[in-house]
Amino acid sequence: MPLPTIHRGGKPRVLGCLPRTIGVGQATFAPHYESQFKLLPRDQWRPMTSDEEIRAFVDRLIKNIGEADQDRIGACGAFATVRGEGASRATRGQPIACLSAGQLYHFSGGGYDDGSQLSDNLRYAMEMGIPRFSTRSRELDYASDWTDEEVRDALDNRITGAVDCPSFEHLVSAIHGPCDAVIHGIQCGTDYEVDDSGLWIRPQRNPGHNDGHAQCSPAGGLCCRDGEFGLLVLGSWSLQFGYKGCYVVPECYFTNTPFNDGWGVYATTFTG
Repeated sequence: MPLPTIHRGGKPRVLGCLPRTIGVGQATFAPHYESQFKLLPRDQWRPMTSDEEIRAFVDRLIKNIGEADQDRIGACGAFATVRGEGASRATRGQPIACLSAGQLYHFSGGGYDDGSQLSDNLRYAMEMGIPRFSTRSRELDYASDWTDEEVRDALDNRITGAVDCPSFEHLVSAIHGPCDAVIHGIQCGTDYEVDDSGLWIRPQRNPGHNDGHAQCSPAGGLCCRDGEFGLLVLGSWSLQFGYKGCYVVPECYFTNTPFNDGWGVYATTFTG
């Protein structure tokens, strides 16, 4: 039986598969581990409801995962994927591996800002893995000549389970139980900045503005303010954006514009 297909942005997307873009207008699809899970009714959602609670949550998480800064390079898909791997380990109480988003970016985007998809980064993180930082392979460096040691190290640091999340409700349901983190891509519009709270992103303006950004939200990261839901994001724009580099993206960013990509991460390799 063929897998269900939806159309988003004029391009077909097969649910339960990882699309791998191989050229303009071309894509192949690889069978994935899980295609769906039960959606949690909104009356069973368990959000954080105060800024103090959100900040305390961030304090605990950042202490384990640390900050990230893509330094104005269009590598947000790689950074979101690496942050998802880190959030998964943190949720499971495993030691955090300092992985190189730059190395992942080299393979998913060719080392250029060429519009690679979040799912491309996830595919590489599942098949090849991600090397750790080293003296020659820092966070934003990338090299195609991996040593044998780096290849082995990357295989020890892979995402091994993920589920397709084609809506905001899927993302929220994922971080309420079956997944350790979700990674997602949205259209930011203009004025994508935090409001006076220092935590929440301002309501969306000019939603047709095509400025995409990939991000990671951890398990337990659902928030609610004045009846509006949002997802806490582990950012990749340094500690200066939001609160210690984290911020809350309101639900409107997932519903008022085409929602690019969303995946729940539920398993990673772990070698101790």
